[in-house]
Amino acid sequence: MKPIILKELRERRFSLIAYSLATIGFIVLYVSLYPQLHAQAEIYTKLFNSFPKGFSDAFGFDTNFLSSIQTYLAGEFYSLTWQLLLIIFVISRAGSTIAGEIEKGTIAGLLAQPLSRTRLFFAKYLAGLYSLIIFIVASVLIVIPVAFLYNIDVWSRNFLVLAAMGFLFGMAIYSFTIFLSAVSSEKSRVYGILGGLLFVMYVLNIVSGLKPALKNLQYASLFHYFNSSAILGHSHVGLLEVGIFGGMTIIFSLLGLYIFNKRDISV
Repeated sequence: MKPIILKELRERRFSLIAYSLATIGFIVLYVSLYPQLHAQAEIYTKLFNSFPKGFSDAFGFDTNFLSSIQTYLAGEFYSLTWQLLLIIFVISRAGSTIAGEIEKGTIAGLLAQPLSRTRLFFAKYLAGLYSLIIFIVASVLIVIPVAFLYNIDVWSRNFLVLAAMGFLFGMAIYSFTIFLSAVSSEKSRVYGILGGLLFVMYVLNIVSGLKPALKNLQYASLFHYFNSSAILGHSHVGLLEVGIFGGMTIIFSLLGLYIFNKRDISV
């Protein structure tokens, strides 16, 4: 298993580096701007309080977001931009894990290895998991030393909690994509299906916040269960969120493994 894991990491190292550097760049930019924005916090707070009711709920936005570096980054970066980067990162990894190999015709070489399909599946799965861990460290925990460089007080515990929940959120999407990858023979189909589902979920989450009568629609969206403002602002994590992300990871990982083992793959 180890050679396959290392091969996967080596072949995809440039995209991992690119995503990590991009997020670090965003973080350095946002953190460097915070002291200046914080000095004008009262003006911005009045401005955002003038927005229509339901705006902050719909977009997970705290109108007092400049009160701390935690709430500032939750609203400016982790509420949308970071989630999109994370989603694209894990989908690109998982989508090519099986479906991509079949599409390229390289699955034959992998199946010819002296490994069971189960071990092969987990080797490729673990390679993606390790990549996700590196991305989480580079895009979340890096805030702590960057804030220190700018002499900004930071609540390290809140970012540790965000890293843990971000990892679970990423693993849930990653495992679901692995499942779709095991079913399909084209990675473009995997991207299309998952992209469509996530788009619908995001819209449902927005609409549920704007219209009280449609509030229950939020429970059908994964984005509802990852609230960066609650995590960074209050270090709040519910057992329901952990259970949903953890349950999705286990269920879809096992389903993906089952289908990969049973599927007749033409080589």
